[in-house]
Amino acid sequence: AYASMASAFLKKGELELSIQACRTALGLTANLPETLYILGLALILKWEALRSPNVEGAAGMLEEAISSCQKSICLKPDLSETHNLMGTAYEYSGKPDLAEAEFLTALKLKPELTTAHLNLALTYFHRKQYEKSAYHLRRILEINPSSGIGIEIMRAVFEKTKRYDMLK
Repeated sequence: AYASMASAFLKKGELELSIQACRTALGLTANLPETLYILGLALILKWEALRSPNVEGAAGMLEEAISSCQKSICLKPDLSETHNLMGTAYEYSGKPDLAEAEFLTALKLKPELTTAHLNLALTYFHRKQYEKSAYHLRRILEINPSSGIGIEIMRAVFEKTKRYDMLK
């Protein structure tokens, strides 16, 4: 019941209530990979809302999100969304190599996961690895041709490189 409540709270944007419901559910039954995922997601969304590592407890939120994702993966290693979420937490924690590895794992498990392609495209864009970024953007647009974010980032890659061949 608490796990369902956590999901419902998350959908409503009630992050603190979702986090509390997850912690209660996990206190009763620790082996709930989906609840661990929801906890990680709620913590990352809360961190994003604060958008400052200087806020008291912000670093702890990311550490708990990573821990929650790791536990979820131990219980159910084939959850591509959990690998992608852990990659996001690593990225926010300043661990881009670990983030990249998790995004790639997510894509091995689910090649059409556009959020993992987007995360890799952004990772490579920030590293100035524009060809790799463009590859993942093309994949997003193959999967979802109307993806506004894919088109916008592809435009940014073109602006940086002036290479038409990356658009193909």
